[in-house]
Amino acid sequence: MNDAAAYADHLARQDAAVQAFVDVLLRERDVLATHPVAHAALAEVTEAKAQHAEALEVLERERRALADAARAGSGATDAELAQTLGCGELWARFSARIAQARNQNAINGVAIDTRLSHTEARLNFLRRNASTSLYAADGQHRSVPGTGRLRGGA
Repeated sequence: MNDAAAYADHLARQDAAVQAFVDVLLRERDVLATHPVAHAALAEVTEAKAQHAEALEVLERERRALADAARAGSGATDAELAQTLGCGELWARFSARIAQARNQNAINGVAIDTRLSHTEARLNFLRRNASTSLYAADGQHRSVPGTGRLRGGA
């Protein structure tokens, strides 16, 4: 197999792997959108995401090695090299899919950060107010300063 065919074949496999990663990111988005979050499903999708990310790193190292060999010191960019090797359209589709993956991953990250912030705020509220319980350890109601009605109020 010549350099052009090997590069095009690898790029097609890498493009399919990126699409599979995008599919996992879309599943992650859907899990994050549920209320409450299905923690088992989130753990499953997180594991799948990590496995796909590792596989993509390997494929990218392999692609770079193929590109460097085909480039032979010409200094061509990846897009120029793909065009020269006759797979410019495949490179464009691959690049667009990579952008889609980055975008969806960023969106999911915001969703995760938002949920984490809400959870932390709730926990902090509970921590601050845990000492102002309306009930004593024996279950009997107790008066806590600042929790009753205002004087003179109805």
